[in-house]
Amino acid sequence: MVKCIRDSIKARKKVLKEMEEDVEIAPITEIDARVLKKECCVRSYGVKMPETRKEFYITFSTFTGEIKRYSVSEELYLSVEENTVGTIAIVNDLFFDFYFEK
Repeated sequence: MVKCIRDSIKARKKVLKEMEEDVEIAPITEIDARVLKKECCVRSYGVKMPETRKEFYITFSTFTGEIKRYSVSEELYLSVEENTVGTIAIVNDLFFDFYFEK
C-alpha cells in the first residue's frame, strides 16, 4: 500500500514538472482558397462485427493554383457549398479549419 502511494506521488510530481516546461506549438498556416468539390464516402470496417463509417472530404483550389484535398468534419462538410471562398487553416500540413463568410 505504501509503495503504491509513493509511486502515485512520484507520478504526480513528474506530470507537474512536465506541465511547467515550455511546449513548442506548431504555427498555423492560412491559405486563401475556393471549395472545388465535396465528397462523401461510406466504408465498412471489420468482419466479425462490421462497422460502417462516413468520411467527408473537401477539395480546395488555392489562389496560387494548387489543388488540396482534406478530410473534414461532417459539420463543416454540410455547412460549405461548392465555390465558397474562404481561408484554410493548416497545421503541419494537416487540415485544421476553413473560415468563410456565411
